[in-house]
Amino acid sequence: MKELVNALKSWSKYLLSFRKRDWSLSDYPVEFRRQDTDESFPGSLGNSVVVKPWEARIIKWYWMNGTGETKEQALEELRNRFNAFKAEGNPLPRPGIKVPLRFAETDEIEQYGHIAEEFFPVILDIDYGNILFISDDLRSRTEDVTGIYRLAPGMEDCTMLKEVWASAKAFVARELEDGSDE
Repeated sequence: MKELVNALKSWSKYLLSFRKRDWSLSDYPVEFRRQDTDESFPGSLGNSVVVKPWEARIIKWYWMNGTGETKEQALEELRNRFNAFKAEGNPLPRPGIKVPLRFAETDEIEQYGHIAEEFFPVILDIDYGNILFISDDLRSRTEDVTGIYRLAPGMEDCTMLKEVWASAKAFVARELEDGSDE
């Protein structure tokens, strides 16, 4: 039943989207989801992030979401994220269409793969070959599958991950200065 309701919401918002070009959050189909909060989400480097009980997300644009203690807070976070995305000058997808997942660039990190093979086990205690995805970008947004780990929903403060990233950059700089990357 939920799939049918979401399909109807998507189609109606899609058809209505042809009436104007400057879309706001109210032009998109939004769904609310109650999240399981019984367990903490295993975050980066052994940290645990408590999952907020509510998620509001745009149907078919699942990485555009917000979380909160209440439905209203989740919707407000979604509204803030949507408005920030729009204010950054990003093109908005037509309401009701499926938006593909975006991946950040990996060109910069790939040129240091040989250093990462050494760095990850020593500093992070992780086998570099077992990591699914690493990119040049590190953000605390869940819509981006970026950085060393995908950050958990509701994780606003990724200070520890930023510190690790700074350590990684310092490690690479030392390796390049020493000439040991040749």
